[in-house]
Amino acid sequence: MNGFFLEVCWVLSRYSAFFDSLYIFIGLITLIFSYGYMEKRGGRTRGEYPALIIFAVIGMMLMTRANDLVIVFLGLELLSLSLYVLVGFLRHDDFSNESGLKYLLLGAFATGFFFFGAAITYGATGTTNYSGIILAITNDTILSSIYLSLGIGLLLIGFAFKVALAPFHMWSPDVYQGAPTTVTGFLCTAPKAAGFGALLILFNRAFVEIHYQWQDIFFGFFGCFDHDCWQYFCISTV
Repeated sequence: MNGFFLEVCWVLSRYSAFFDSLYIFIGLITLIFSYGYMEKRGGRTRGEYPALIIFAVIGMMLMTRANDLVIVFLGLELLSLSLYVLVGFLRHDDFSNESGLKYLLLGAFATGFFFFGAAITYGATGTTNYSGIILAITNDTILSSIYLSLGIGLLLIGFAFKVALAPFHMWSPDVYQGAPTTVTGFLCTAPKAAGFGALLILFNRAFVEIHYQWQDIFFGFFGCFDHDCWQYFCISTV
């Protein structure tokens, strides 16, 4: 079972090691800057906060090391559950509570899209493994190209909602605005890197051809019209 997991469902490479190092670095920076901040804002200073950061980092590692949709789903949900609690960590802050609730409801909604897309993809190809899906498409053994396209579309929608990819990012300014500042910094960096890395693997590095600099300029310009600095920060990182 361990051999099957490592060979079929798990990818160990320099590519994944780079992203693992990035997640750990961002997590450590977040913990360092969180020292004393959470106490000043009325947050609890016990072990829950660093534990949630660690769980989020583990979830992101699963996403970029996965070679199977099931593993991606597990990593994505582990990351999401940790972020739900982190966003609403300041229990006595109404804005933090509101942001946490919004994130939870929208995240649960996005989970349905991702799970349904994975189910349709499995029905069309007979597998959730990346190699198996590619083999089924190459050998033309898929049940229906329409089902496969629908499954991939639902996967993309669910994934885009989870990591705030355009155009499914409009919820993020309100959520980021109410979250603790250190958590906002974490949200704007690590999950974006995890989403980018996981999508690169899922679509066989197809995103390399997309010119992200034009997207950054567009959303940065759009964010200039927002008078709230945290919403500007969020929009410019989409």
